[in-house]
Amino acid sequence: MRLLNSISENLTSFEKRAITFVLVSFLIGVVIQFSGVKKEKSFRKIVLNTATVEELIVLPGIGIKTARRIVEYRSRKGKFKSVEEVKDVVGNKRFQKIRKYITLKGQD
Repeated sequence: MRLLNSISENLTSFEKRAITFVLVSFLIGVVIQFSGVKKEKSFRKIVLNTATVEELIVLPGIGIKTARRIVEYRSRKGKFKSVEEVKDVVGNKRFQKIRKYITLKGQD
């Protein structure tokens, strides 16, 4: 503790604030990192044939326009027969991003 006090006596108030900022930023980063791991484990897959626009926009790379296109495609063509069929709407690159988060199981 004495070492810490003697070091802090030699620091300006700006340096003390800068060190505090760095430490707080580091701690926030650690919290975010570990909270992300817990979310990944508890994530439920999105059911393509029943998902709403609001549910679809949580998928990586899927914004509101693409989510609406998925719902419109499903309305026109009927239920998806395979998960891969969503590629017709989102393309292969986006499909690769969302593949592990979508399913057909659990539908009505």
